Amino acid sequence: MSSQITRCYATGDAAGEWNAGGLVGLNQGQITACYATGAVTGAGDREGGLVGVNNGTVTACFWDTETSGLSTSAGGTGLGTALMQTESTFTDAGWDFVSVWHMLPEGSYPHLLSD
Repeated sequence: MSSQITRCYATGDAAGEWNAGGLVGLNQGQITACYATGAVTGAGDREGGLVGVNNGTVTACFWDTETSGLSTSAGGTGLGTALMQTESTFTDAGWDFVSVWHMLPEGSYPHLLSD
């Protein structure tokens, strides 16, 4: 089965024995314009800051390497907290900060305008 995940984020911690990911444990579809910031713990080598195992595509997605505790992921780009809290990180990747996303000043991650 294939799925599509677009314009979302996860801030909670994730833990699992297999396929632990900050946003998705096992991706078999398409993930676009998403990010994760929570700590990720797992048993084995199938854990990632954003995606544990990737059998699909991941585009313009990020995870915080400092808060997740992981420097690797099966998809996405890992960045430090300072860059994850910089709007240009996301606009440079094509995120829409006019009608979809916004950031509060100083020390904030992106939020959906509906948040």
